[in-house]
Amino acid sequence: MKPLVSPNGEGLGVCRPVHHGGDGARAAFTLIELLVVIAIIAILAALLLPALSRAKAKALGISCLNNLKQLDTCWYLYHGDNEDRLVMNNPFATTPDTSWITGDMVDPVQATNVALIRMGFLWKYNQSLSIYRCPSDRTMVKGGLEVRSYSLGGQMGATDDVSGRPWDGQLLFLNNPGYPPTMKFTQINRPPPARALTFVDESELSIDDGFYFIWLPSIDGTPNDMWGNLPALRRHSGNGTCFSFADGHSEIWRWHDARTTDPSTKPNDTQPGNQDIRRVQNAYATP
Repeated sequence: MKPLVSPNGEGLGVCRPVHHGGDGARAAFTLIELLVVIAIIAILAALLLPALSRAKAKALGISCLNNLKQLDTCWYLYHGDNEDRLVMNNPFATTPDTSWITGDMVDPVQATNVALIRMGFLWKYNQSLSIYRCPSDRTMVKGGLEVRSYSLGGQMGATDDVSGRPWDGQLLFLNNPGYPPTMKFTQINRPPPARALTFVDESELSIDDGFYFIWLPSIDGTPNDMWGNLPALRRHSGNGTCFSFADGHSEIWRWHDARTTDPSTKPNDTQPGNQDIRRVQNAYATP
């Protein structure tokens, strides 16, 4: 074979393959190594996902608390603009001029109608639809989310007509005097504002109008351990409900009686000795 030469007569070297490594084999993962990596990733995911889930649940709870605080601020501003009168809270309201909010969450048409929120007495103070619904509330009505999760405690501004006449549900339904509704902010003293319940994150099992109602003990002190409307007992991490209070703060309450968070608990259930019921009663009204 003749040697290769360039046009100018110089010889050209012949290219030969260069081998790296002792046996020339290409480096690669083995199947066992790949399986080990996949197993490590799965273990890390199993460790991290619960923490991420808890962090998300906590963030949703904080968002719910903020919603209630915003509503509480609107509620407070209203009485400042209306000579100390609390906003009307009417369980029988059918028109926007008779209650802080209208809209029956049992009615599919009303439950998804944001116009009813915009017509409410508090809308002018904060024109955000999102503050009326808990972000953890995924209740669907005919393919859409309910527009409202919150109700106002029934002792605050309770009335049954457009004039704002006081309406005493405890007296009318239970013949239980001693719990007249509070119609002015300066009358809030049983309990005092820091412990007086205003807005409640209400259960999808009982929410209808914007009026939250619970049965109270007899005026002579005889217990009446009975739910009325239900708070959203399991909405936050399976055990927690958000409330706001007349002094402007909001809290997540955790429940201690197993009957409270039992899925079989229904509105108006009687649960003798349930301290969770008594705690809500004490925030709703005291003799």
